[in-house]
Amino acid sequence: MNIMQFLAKLKANYTSAKPDTRILMKLHLDNQVNKWANAGERSTEHADHPSTDWIIDFICEPLPESVFEIGCDTGVNLLRIKHRHHDICAGGADINPVAIEQAIQVFKDKCIPSNELFCMPSWDLSSIPDKSFDVSFSKAVFTIVNDSLIFPSITELIRITEKKIVLFEHHDPDSTRMGRRRKRCGDKGKHWYRDYVNLLMPLAKSVKTVKMPREIWPESLSWQMFGHVIIAELWE
Repeated sequence: MNIMQFLAKLKANYTSAKPDTRILMKLHLDNQVNKWANAGERSTEHADHPSTDWIIDFICEPLPESVFEIGCDTGVNLLRIKHRHHDICAGGADINPVAIEQAIQVFKDKCIPSNELFCMPSWDLSSIPDKSFDVSFSKAVFTIVNDSLIFPSITELIRITEKKIVLFEHHDPDSTRMGRRRKRCGDKGKHWYRDYVNLLMPLAKSVKTVKMPREIWPESLSWQMFGHVIIAELWE
């Protein structure tokens, strides 16, 4: 799917959505469109960040046969997993068509199958069959997904996953179930903070959280305060 076909699909989804959802979709998509021209500039920086290897430990214990990343950008986190565990089948999706094109090219250059990389939004993974991957994960993706889209995004992620999902997000037990948007502490921009345990418990067999050690991300007060890995074991 090229960029024009992808945008046409988004337009169709936008037109058929409810009015309040259309407003939130437009805000979300406008935010993404502004980043498309610079796809990949921040990806390598994030992959080399100490938080990435910390998260991978949770994703790959026990070692799965396949992993899927929602919001995979140019695929740098998936490549890092492949570097550590060569036999894992790696897939991902991102709303950014420019990033996915780059990811596919990088995978091909490294002789890694790229047929499991998709250009699609988190709330519509309909092209992916049920239980396609052992483990699915996110890294700072749902912090920019608003409250009208978070539940369909989570349910879609669970639908395509066999064993567990691992989220690295802003977890705040004092927030509402669906979340609240507020200024990030000490950083620019606004992001969504949610009680992911409350959100996931009706959908999963068990949910646990692990707070990120402050020394992993010392330059970000918001991640020091609210950064958690959320692990949801799924029903068989």
